[in-house]
Amino acid sequence: MNITAVGHISIDTLITESGQFEQLGGPPSFMSAVSDVIASKVGVVTRFGPDFPEVFRELFRERGIDLAPWTCESPTTRFILDYTSQPRGLGVGSVCDCIEAADVLDSGCVVLSPIVGEINESLLGSVESDFLALDPQGLVRKIYDDGSITLEPWSSPHLSRVNLLKTSVREHLFISGEPDPLRSLEKIIEIGVDFAVITLGDGGSLVHSEDTRLKVPVYPTETVDSTGAGDCFLAALSHSLSRGELLQWSCAWASAVASSVVETRGPFIELSRTAVTERAENLLEKIQRV
Repeated sequence: MNITAVGHISIDTLITESGQFEQLGGPPSFMSAVSDVIASKVGVVTRFGPDFPEVFRELFRERGIDLAPWTCESPTTRFILDYTSQPRGLGVGSVCDCIEAADVLDSGCVVLSPIVGEINESLLGSVESDFLALDPQGLVRKIYDDGSITLEPWSSPHLSRVNLLKTSVREHLFISGEPDPLRSLEKIIEIGVDFAVITLGDGGSLVHSEDTRLKVPVYPTETVDSTGAGDCFLAALSHSLSRGELLQWSCAWASAVASSVVETRGPFIELSRTAVTERAENLLEKIQRV
């Protein structure tokens, strides 16, 4: 089953101990990087402006993705990510146009991953797919005029349409209203979501379905750039579950895919599908029921 990643691509300014530089960002950029590993086409629905560098467009072309339908006159969304502090600092430089419900055609597996509120209730309530995943990071973010960001509560009557909801350890409270991660997952399942996930960074992830609750570890590896790990995890997990794979294997597979992207800088995966599969098999026996 093919995947459609819906959200803004972005130009990210990364501030690290070794300096400052720009790189391609945004969920569609990272999700499209998993295409070869999952052996499935990844399409994108996005928005970007005339300031988007040609070298980034060429990268999407190499992945078989035509960005022409998604160009507009507004500046491309830009983020500033400061990794010299923990947790990382995050700011917004510019915000591109919203994505409309009519942009998302019927698809097998749709992954909604807004980063600056670029999708709205109309889109969430109308998109048709065989499997619908949502990362609400951009829906719980409140962006101020100076580009600073805080988190605020968000809810939707359309959450019951979502098959898979992934939040970070900082965001889940603003969706469920419950500070305890395990209880938060339970509340999300009670809404009608089939699979609920809270990512814990180096601590792995917690995954909950109607009858199963798992603690999924990360694969130990050298981290070069952790940006986009959650996007790759979500894309791989969505693809596997949408194909009817078992939950534990899907989680091991997604964690292995996420480990492969943190080993490179930017939205790239250098490991082969075979190597990622070996990592998933190693992780499978380490998943715990909680």
